[in-house]
Amino acid sequence: MAIQTRFFPHTAQYSSPCFSTLNRSTVSGSTQFNAARLVFGQVPIEGSAVDQEACGGGALETEVPVPESLPAREYKTSSLAHNPLRFVSSAPMTPKCKPAILQSIRRLGIARPAELEAQGIPRAELYRLVRSGQVARQARGVYVVSGHRPTAAHSLAQVAKRVPGGVLCLLTALRFHELTTQAPAEVWIALPAQARKPRLDHPRLRVARFSGPALTEGIETHRLENVEVRVYSAAKTVADCFKYRNKVGIDVAVEALRDFSRRHRGGATELARFARICRVTRVMQPYLDAIA
Repeated sequence: MAIQTRFFPHTAQYSSPCFSTLNRSTVSGSTQFNAARLVFGQVPIEGSAVDQEACGGGALETEVPVPESLPAREYKTSSLAHNPLRFVSSAPMTPKCKPAILQSIRRLGIARPAELEAQGIPRAELYRLVRSGQVARQARGVYVVSGHRPTAAHSLAQVAKRVPGGVLCLLTALRFHELTTQAPAEVWIALPAQARKPRLDHPRLRVARFSGPALTEGIETHRLENVEVRVYSAAKTVADCFKYRNKVGIDVAVEALRDFSRRHRGGATELARFARICRVTRVMQPYLDAIA
């Protein structure tokens, strides 16, 4: 035995919960399904009758076999099964939670959603604070407390937060150590040779590829706006400038060497060590003799 089952398009709004109850009854000696009430969204289907006004269109009829021994049973389907557009949102945060979240962001200086999630703060709470104006989004994945006063090294802190594997180098490191009068428009970072180049909308990056001891030696850690920033030491940066003199210019490298010799009187031994690591001892020696 087969019965006719009708399906209708979901033309109503998805605002109310969906619920269906199906039972089996015998009418005029024939076995059939009687839909006591079947709701898809807000579209009712009563029995086998077609409510053209409510459904707004035709019906698709299919033949569904029904076993004779089907027991009388009541079936209830979940609302999410009929309405995939419904979702369960998290409860809004209480006023007591806001100061704790803001304090966490303030302690981080520049916060990333993954860091907040590690402290048990979901992204939904962060986005609520952004919409309320208590937290500002500075760039993709970078958030600060509203009213945060950036320093002159704010762009360096942003890069350190978004590219944790990078090390500030060359012109940026020279500027950090005050060994040059250059003001680079880009932030120079050192990355391993096989590392993927990061994509930042702001600030602009200039990537230099380092390897071996030239990548790992001479790294210092400083705190800028509560963010740990890795940068090469002054002596290492001078040696790097001679190694990459075709990128930064030999005049910049000589100026950095002259300023380093004047500011760091006892740094000749350290400078010679990094010159050997970068393999530029023979290149630097004539300039060292001229300065001496």
